[in-house]
Amino acid sequence: MKKYVKIYFISLISLMFVQTINGQKVKLDSLWEKHQQATNDTTRIKLFIEIGEVHKNINIDSAMFYYQKAIDLTDEVLDGNKNNEKSYIDSVRNTLLSLKGTSLRYIGNVFLKQSDYDKALIYYQKAMKVFEDLDKFLPEQIDGKIGMSLCYNNIGSVHYSQGSYTKAIDDYLESLKINEEIEKMRPNLHEGKKGIAKCYTNIGNVYSSQNKYEKALEYYFLGLKIREELGDKKGMSYCYMNINSVYHNMGEYDKALEYYMKAVKIDEEL
Repeated sequence: MKKYVKIYFISLISLMFVQTINGQKVKLDSLWEKHQQATNDTTRIKLFIEIGEVHKNINIDSAMFYYQKAIDLTDEVLDGNKNNEKSYIDSVRNTLLSLKGTSLRYIGNVFLKQSDYDKALIYYQKAMKVFEDLDKFLPEQIDGKIGMSLCYNNIGSVHYSQGSYTKAIDDYLESLKINEEIEKMRPNLHEGKKGIAKCYTNIGNVYSSQNKYEKALEYYFLGLKIREELGDKKGMSYCYMNINSVYHNMGEYDKALEYYMKAVKIDEEL
């Protein structure tokens, strides 16, 4: 009986893998069709990034290739616009710099996934520079600030993975400060609130890894409160599981079970 159950699960996993690959191939075909029909450089850059994101789950080298294609085309367009009217340059710079910063950050994400922390930091810092420049050009907009906050979070993740917990918390606090500024500037978009919740959760993760469970719970509950306000069920489930883990480590199994069941209930609704 155990043999047949094992065969069943192996077959099920294999089927899910094949379906995932087929789904990604269909998506890639669709993106390439859009790319061939695109007449706008900005659209092509966005599609290179999307193609890279699909390849990220199939072939890392291909993902890196398309992220770099997005960066190269962005630089080419920026250089080509140097002789145009200033008003035109200003109108496209925001989008192009944001796309370049995103591509650099995604390359950093690949290196982080590969545990190549030095290269991840290099690309996160390159992305940070781009977003800082964007923020200088258009300080009244939030694109640069959002990019900077994401970079600080990513750099914090590198330091967290390296066990440099003090540095990680400093990075997350920098991201938190920027997200609070974003929330003041654009409260109706909730981008700042989402970023704040993410920072609280990340700080909670650091404290949990240090076995500072009370501090971890403090930040997990802060993040949970915001996610509840936003109706972010996926985020709420993630918070519940983090809280469950902390209570379990503290030996408070009834509370651990309570939050585990809350996560299960939400997951059933998703």
